[in-house]
Amino acid sequence: MGVFYSKKLYAEDEFFYAQLKNLLSLINFNDKETVAEQLNKLPQNIETRKQFENLGINYDKWSNFDPNSNVKIQLHPNSEKAKLDIVNNFTKNFTNQKFKDSIPEAYTKPLFKELKDQLGIEFRDDKFFKDGQPLKFEDIEPAIKVIKQHVNKNDYWFKETRDVSQNTVKRKFINDILSRQANEVKNINNPDFNKTVNIEIRKADMNDLSHSLFLGNHSACCVAIGGFNSPMAISYIKNKMATAIEILDGKQQ
Repeated sequence: MGVFYSKKLYAEDEFFYAQLKNLLSLINFNDKETVAEQLNKLPQNIETRKQFENLGINYDKWSNFDPNSNVKIQLHPNSEKAKLDIVNNFTKNFTNQKFKDSIPEAYTKPLFKELKDQLGIEFRDDKFFKDGQPLKFEDIEPAIKVIKQHVNKNDYWFKETRDVSQNTVKRKFINDILSRQANEVKNINNPDFNKTVNIEIRKADMNDLSHSLFLGNHSACCVAIGGFNSPMAISYIKNKMATAIEILDGKQQ
């Protein structure tokens, strides 16, 4: 486990640690049985096996890790298409119906005003414009910085309310903009982005707890340790109906 992930663990709350304690209480690491064998005996996984058998799905192949089961391919990145996708995805954060329905105008208007005042970026008819032209990739990084400054100085974006749906939408918005999209911009600006890469696609080893617990951190997913939905990372480990596919560039996920 890297230092970065260790620090993320220190920032977790009591609810997360209650879930982690429950997971660890189910496993005897000194037992002759493997972690997988012990988890397979949990009631929900016994039921999952039955359901899989009824559907003709091989439970053991689904739930266990086979290092020799993989696909290796060569990728030729298209930076121009990737840049266009980033711009479109940035806009979708503001135009998706859940965001519109959940976030009051009293909080979106000041955010749009900041973008206009600081960067000349306007939002109208569900589109972003700068100097009368559609938003470009080069505008995204400055826009993310302005959004980060704005939400960090406004308690509303982080304060929990009684509206569970609104809380979820706010968290997703912040994670998508400040984490996922910020990383996308960083990656595409990397000089190595356009290089041809050889990647490996395989099932993740969900029974390797030190690895599977941090899959969300590898992928900037909402279940990352330190993220708003981190307890779900533990649920994915305990419940074998869930699994994951990972993409490796060399040995890096």
